[in-house]
Amino acid sequence: KHTHGTTLVWVHCMKKTAKITIKFFLNKSLAPLMHHGQAYYPLYVLGTYQRKNTQLKSKFGDYFEDIETLRSMRPGLLEFEEKIMRKSMEYEIQRQGEDRFSLRGLSENYERYATSIFAELERYLKVKLQKAMVASGEEMALIPDYNNQFLSVRLLHMAGMRLLDHFDKIISSELKKELDAYERYTPLFPLQVMVYDFPTVIEWENGDHKTALKSAYENAYGSDRKGLEQLFDLIDRAIN
Repeated sequence: KHTHGTTLVWVHCMKKTAKITIKFFLNKSLAPLMHHGQAYYPLYVLGTYQRKNTQLKSKFGDYFEDIETLRSMRPGLLEFEEKIMRKSMEYEIQRQGEDRFSLRGLSENYERYATSIFAELERYLKVKLQKAMVASGEEMALIPDYNNQFLSVRLLHMAGMRLLDHFDKIISSELKKELDAYERYTPLFPLQVMVYDFPTVIEWENGDHKTALKSAYENAYGSDRKGLEQLFDLIDRAIN
């Protein structure tokens, strides 16, 4: 990776690794969930590399009757998770070195690697919005529920402005810039319900999403280098 000012220019040159195999299975060694007499088992991922393997609970799937039912109920889930798992394994192999590679590192990091960047940004900005609201000392600031996953940062920001007339005047200039950067980010990779196609932390770590974001941002906003730098900085803070 090469830096010039903020990290916006890099060389993504992962060396090709030995064959990685990824398979999915329902873990029937665990107790099932029973519903109307039917047993449902949790979805697991099996990753294999040079005769080493690891089993991890699926980040995106829960309990299912069988794999074929899963495919029809959640189209694209297995393909998406296989992509994320493969990128995570490749990244850990490159990071640790092929000779020293341990699957323990993957099992410790996979939950984070497979997390949506949108989820990390929402978590990060909700904490900062809540602190700003509470710091106002106003009773109305206690109304919004920042732990409600169905309330987005955008809605909570709007609620803050309606509950406190001076809210946008008391939040820091840094938070204002972060909220503006997030507003520019969200339309670039629109989310759709039950569609498995969103950027994840591993794709930030390995550089894939940095490349995609730079291209999408320039197509949408032109050569606004400062705005792009602010967005890169925001994502770095949110996921770290």
